[in-house]
Amino acid sequence: MANRTEAMKLCDDQVGKALDEIEADRKLYDSNRARYEKLQEDDYKKWIDIKYDRFEWMLLLDSPDEKINILRGYCRPSPNKKFVGQWYAFGYVEYLRRPLDGFGESKVDRVMVAGTKPFITWEESTP
Repeated sequence: MANRTEAMKLCDDQVGKALDEIEADRKLYDSNRARYEKLQEDDYKKWIDIKYDRFEWMLLLDSPDEKINILRGYCRPSPNKKFVGQWYAFGYVEYLRRPLDGFGESKVDRVMVAGTKPFITWEESTP
């Protein structure tokens, strides 16, 4: 990668693509939520097979016990600790996990977007 600006633009594009995929997965799941929840109760193995095959971002789907709110996508530059002057761009999707059963606390968490670090790198000279 040539420079920080290009790298961060590429990272932003990857995060935007991931957010679009998450939205599509959530719409597909919500379009037939009752079927998926029944399948989860009746045949958990089949449900897991469908979930892995059909939903790329399955960890960000709501469940009967938990509501997931997507908060934001973002990129963060970070220096490579092994090579002086080399940087990575990390892309993340941040979300809120909220239990629906009244037990436990809500928690903000994040997941790294595939295709960002270690693939988006650039060099910067140090002063």
